[in-house]
Amino acid sequence: MISQNSFRKAWENRKLVGGALKAAHVRPDYHLYEDLFQEGLIVYAEMLEELTTNKARTEIDKLSFKKVLWRTLNRLKREQNSVCVNAAQIWMKLTTLVKKPIGTT
Repeated sequence: MISQNSFRKAWENRKLVGGALKAAHVRPDYHLYEDLFQEGLIVYAEMLEELTTNKARTEIDKLSFKKVLWRTLNRLKREQNSVCVNAAQIWMKLTTLVKKPIGTT
């Protein structure tokens, strides 16, 4: 479980999450920006919770930036694949509905 203190520290340094999203080329006007930002804050708080006793804060921040970046890229890839699968399913339904090619008698 993530402590309130870790969430507070993550929120105070939320520019790290914003920077990771920017590095992933996610703009603030992207429709999933808020979700990705909140997920990034949670990942950052988890990293602060797990690594506080073992490493220096600068090292934790570097590792957290990379983890938020990679988690964001993976989420974007899943989102893109989901859209492609849905488009392929729609295409298959459309092609099965059309008995004859358009323009033939």
